[in-house]
Amino acid sequence: MRLPALLPLIALLTSASPAYAAWHSEEVALPGKLRAINAEAAAPRIETDLGWYQLAPDTLRLTRTDAPSIPALSPPALPDSQIAHSDGPVARAWLAVPTEIYQHGVFGHHYEAAELIIERRDGTRAVVLAGEDAVFEDLRPRIATLGGATRIVLVRSTLTGGAGLAVIDPQTAQIVVTSPVIGHPHAWIDPVGVADFQGLGTEQIAVVRQPHVVGALEFWAWRDGALVKTGQVEDTANHFFGSRAPGMSVVAELDGPQHPDIAIPSLDRRALRIIAMAPTAHDIARVRLPARASTDMALVSGGVLVGLEDGRLLVIKP
Repeated sequence: MRLPALLPLIALLTSASPAYAAWHSEEVALPGKLRAINAEAAAPRIETDLGWYQLAPDTLRLTRTDAPSIPALSPPALPDSQIAHSDGPVARAWLAVPTEIYQHGVFGHHYEAAELIIERRDGTRAVVLAGEDAVFEDLRPRIATLGGATRIVLVRSTLTGGAGLAVIDPQTAQIVVTSPVIGHPHAWIDPVGVADFQGLGTEQIAVVRQPHVVGALEFWAWRDGALVKTGQVEDTANHFFGSRAPGMSVVAELDGPQHPDIAIPSLDRRALRIIAMAPTAHDIARVRLPARASTDMALVSGGVLVGLEDGRLLVIKP
């Protein structure tokens, strides 16, 4: 092929390359091997095999700190259940009543939750049951705005159909809508977050369908009291089987103040993708990782913190 015929292709490649080239990874020096990232506080906390450290988001400097304080929940709280907090009508929510009727073991144990406990701002509590043929296959409720009202979003798995989304009204303590289940048992979804990812003027729930084997990033919008699928991106994963870190993704405006973007590993967890959905789905960046991603992720002013399976900590930044 003669050079003139190649010029349009060369122009296309060079015009598409700056966003990818602008993002890169840098290793954060640790005193030991990384075990976990805790992003609950304003400054992320880092667990290593030598103890806990706090990371200054602006300088990425580490200082020794105590382990995160986890409020004690009396039985029958689900072991490892993470408490969700909000400043709205729901003060706290958590999962409870371990049951072994499903025994998928996605988080490394053979029980899931049979109930959700809601603690309202006025101090009253309510209980939501997963159902006789279902479990809440999740670790942390998500308190979000959907359809103009405060809702709670959870993964609910049926014994015969596998996982789907459940949206709960905290005032009535009822499941008001569910998404279609995958269709067979022990098939799971892992939520990424709730935001107006697609610029539709309403929130969408982003989930990864079967992050261990399929890795489809799906978007579900609340429309007329139902969940409607509005988009999908292939080749993603925000969890690996047996891990108790379901937060292997970050939602933030990573490409300027427009619409929230998603930082999430590829299906093989060997690259970090920065994905935007507005106006259409596209990769802002794709950064190769020297080892598979393996921990929850966190935001810092310089970018996104990613923990690797070999004990290293990276910051992916523009």
